[in-house]
Amino acid sequence: MGLRLVLLHCRHVQAVGTSKSCIVKLWGGATPPSDHAEWKFYLEYAASCMSDDARVAVLLEERKLDEVILVPVESGVYSVVEQLLVATECT
Repeated sequence: MGLRLVLLHCRHVQAVGTSKSCIVKLWGGATPPSDHAEWKFYLEYAASCMSDDARVAVLLEERKLDEVILVPVESGVYSVVEQLLVATECT
């Protein structure tokens, strides 16, 4: 189990939910720091990486290391890198 999953199973996160918006609300606190724009950027970024909405993280967690680094030779089978490109809608 990776660190992301350990943090998602924390009782505080479980109490509010594991979506990006729920994590932002939980971590955001009542009073943002004085450099609000930078704080908001990193808060949103961290929540995006942690949430169950994080398709890239979920895709990588489902694979063993050798599956991530090797490119399959079978026709019609996407490598993990190709799957990541599809998941992030890159062309």
